[in-house]
Amino acid sequence: MSRIMATSFIAFGLAASAYGQTPLEAALAVSADGPIYSYDLTFQDNELSASGRLDPSQPEGQRVHVDTPAETDWDDDFREAIAEMEADAEGDIWCSGFAENIPANATLEEETETKAIYSFTPQASPDEPNEGKFFSKLKGRVTIDKINPAILAFQMVAIAPFKPVPIAKVNAFEMSVACARSPDGRTYGETMEMNVSGSAMFQKFEEFERRQITNLKEVLPAPQN
Repeated sequence: MSRIMATSFIAFGLAASAYGQTPLEAALAVSADGPIYSYDLTFQDNELSASGRLDPSQPEGQRVHVDTPAETDWDDDFREAIAEMEADAEGDIWCSGFAENIPANATLEEETETKAIYSFTPQASPDEPNEGKFFSKLKGRVTIDKINPAILAFQMVAIAPFKPVPIAKVNAFEMSVACARSPDGRTYGETMEMNVSGSAMFQKFEEFERRQITNLKEVLPAPQN
């Protein structure tokens, strides 16, 4: 990074402070608008390893290209998952989306010249009010870039067992997202890992899931205001 660019980023951060914004407020105020990208996606869980590419600019039915596994090895659950991805692939991969889960009273835990880490009890998304039933059992942490305001990491961990539905109990839960910069500067969820264990219908379970998004290519320009 050039000295001029670094100085500009620092000046931006100081300007945000001058207007009374905390690092968190500055990051959450950044617009989520920008170009739409296609991207490579890899997925792993207890039973499956898959890879492919998503292009949200294509019509439904042509958005998801699966590299592995071969179509002859797809089961009904995998076909259903692909159909859901086809319907929902709108290019929304942005870490700014976690803003709806971060309350205004988040507590500053750590701070350096370039980053700030906040902790909080997650709040439910307005579109998913039922999440509030168990979000009180979780602790959230978010890492903020102070120089070029954005979310750099997001985490939720269970601090007590909870029942998302009457027939299931979650004893341990952890979801962590590491964000990376897209070509236009926004941060997207580059890697997501989730570990869940508990019991359902009197059977114990342990589930693992990992997703990684790479190789972003612009397919649609940013919308014009």
